Amino acid sequence: MAKTFLRELAVTHHVAGKSNRQIYEILSAKVTIQTISRWIREYCQFGKADHSVSPGRPISVVNHVNIRKAKRLFAVKKFPMSVMVWIGVTEFSCTKPHFAPKGSRVNTKLSRNTILRSV
Repeated sequence: MAKTFLRELAVTHHVAGKSNRQIYEILSAKVTIQTISRWIREYCQFGKADHSVSPGRPISVVNHVNIRKAKRLFAVKKFPMSVMVWIGVTEFSCTKPHFAPKGSRVNTKLSRNTILRSV
């Protein structure tokens, strides 16, 4: 028997006042009691015997066009080249910004001679 016919038959017996267990026995165990309970619950909720929600995998929006759109939305833009800037802070004032050349390291000698000397 087709599932839609079994569903309609179960709902008809429910309307007639039969319990889920009695409907299960009438259908001679073709479907489980849980399925019958779900059918009855959906009938009571929505008021119709047919299946309103399609079974299986939901229709999704995952397709090639939307994947490309999503990649464009979340694409990380390249940040500008990194720049190392040092500013000395003392009790009385701040130093001018010191832009270190690319590849150089700032050590204590450089910080004393270049950065703090400008205070």
